[in-house]
Amino acid sequence: MYIDTLLSEADWLITEEDYHPEKSQFYETLFTLANGYVGARGSLEQGSQTGSPGTYFAGVYDPTPVFFTELANAPNWLNVKIVANNESIELEKGRILEYKRTLDMKKGLLTQIFRWEGAKGQITRFEDYRLVHLNYKHVALLKGVIVPENYDGPFVVKSGLNGYVFNTGVIEQLLIKHFKLTEYEDREAEGVYLEMKSRLSGISVGEASKLKLSVPSERSVEIDVDKITEVLTFEAKKGQAYEFEKYVTFYTSRDVEDVKFHTLKELNTRVDQGSEVLLREHVSAWEQKWLDADVKIHGDEVAQRSLRFNIFHLIQSANEDDDRVSIPAKALHGEGYRGHIFWDTEIFMLPFFIYTNPRAARSLLMYRYHNLDAARENARIQGYKGAQFPWESADTGLETTPKELGNPLTGETVRIWTGEEEHHIVADVAYAVDHYYVATGDEQFLLKYGAEILLETARFWASRVQYDDRKKAYVIKKVIGPDEFHEHVDNNIYTNYMAKWNISKALEYIDRLKQKHTDSWDKLKKKIVLSSREIREWKTIANNLYLPYDEKTKLYEEFEGYFKLKEIDIS
Repeated sequence: MYIDTLLSEADWLITEEDYHPEKSQFYETLFTLANGYVGARGSLEQGSQTGSPGTYFAGVYDPTPVFFTELANAPNWLNVKIVANNESIELEKGRILEYKRTLDMKKGLLTQIFRWEGAKGQITRFEDYRLVHLNYKHVALLKGVIVPENYDGPFVVKSGLNGYVFNTGVIEQLLIKHFKLTEYEDREAEGVYLEMKSRLSGISVGEASKLKLSVPSERSVEIDVDKITEVLTFEAKKGQAYEFEKYVTFYTSRDVEDVKFHTLKELNTRVDQGSEVLLREHVSAWEQKWLDADVKIHGDEVAQRSLRFNIFHLIQSANEDDDRVSIPAKALHGEGYRGHIFWDTEIFMLPFFIYTNPRAARSLLMYRYHNLDAARENARIQGYKGAQFPWESADTGLETTPKELGNPLTGETVRIWTGEEEHHIVADVAYAVDHYYVATGDEQFLLKYGAEILLETARFWASRVQYDDRKKAYVIKKVIGPDEFHEHVDNNIYTNYMAKWNISKALEYIDRLKQKHTDSWDKLKKKIVLSSREIREWKTIANNLYLPYDEKTKLYEEFEGYFKLKEIDIS
């Protein structure tokens, strides 16, 4: 009736046809909307007993005592509660007559349609869409209609800001509340405001919202623990459609000093602008992104939709305007991997941005550059030189991989070695720098930032290797390669090859700088205190770094001893 007119063609849509509570968290992840600044899981507006709502701001991390630093679940702004003629509409109660939620990837919208029959036989229709604005990074919008199909009566619409939210710990029974309330305010005609601060990192998050109806209503405000909610009450007539809008804005102290001022100013601006303009500009921004990034597959609709699904989530996970954040392994879609950044970003995600949005690619690499001093500290802690980028990174660039994970209820623990041994991440970052420069020719980036990363990572490898008299070659012992099921191995082929490549590529860039950018070269070698003797050592190591190769089979061995492992048939 209302939503169907908004939707794109079928090969742009991912649809949930029926409501299955046990699949709530699955669809919440699939239906996440984001813009690189903030991500909101695709939770139901009405709430769900099995759901896991989440709002995550890029770069807003908070340590947890004993465990780890993680992306902190921020106040939830999605809730829209409806009480129809004294009956609360809840999907787990009553009878669902019709239900459909649709992710429109072309337009960056999540829509919902349902018809619900309560215990009194009252049938209510609800339709809405939501967006996290692609252009205006600090704005979200909900808009929809409510229709009492077969009854008259009082209607109550409740929506606001809920700071009583948690991260799930290492076990489901352990919940972690990262934010404490610092301020809330009823702004009357200008909506409501909520501000909270992360407990240990001290980052303030401000959120404001304004709920509007298409008919006159009586307004009140409910205040509960860490919550402030607008309540609009009106008399509804059978068969009539009532339109609602909820404008939401947010800022953090990572962006601005006066969080409240900017959040409220943004809200007033966007309310004045109106939902139709916001929708139009959001859809237009997505249209431009797809002009740059879409890949068309003819004759296979499933493959087409699947490819667009991956592209969609990549696009909405990057923020070219903030070069101090990167894309976590699970993006802004949930708490998987605690919101940490891995090699996945540079090896698997960055190439997409290099060729579709080079500005975003540069921003992702600048995250690594801004954390270069932290990488140097990581190397120093482990007894190495140069820059050792962490296996798991968060806001500081220091290693955030936990040394062990355990169940505090049973006392059982599992030792985690990746942070101490999975060092190929160092060369992966260097590879990404080279890839970006070769594809874009961004000379300024190379001279000011990229070359320094390449040289300091090469320096790390030169300190990481050791000479093996028996092999007459340099070796790298006690590592974990991309195959994380084998720990404490020697001479992993991927690690060794990438280390060799890293050092060799650094030497190439040294020659390039000497020939074409002598001033930049002089400044850089002085800055990092790089001597001619050290460069000669790098050449020796690169020329003599051992690669495990079997002459009989003509195969590279994954690591020393791999070919001697017992073969297990898992088919």
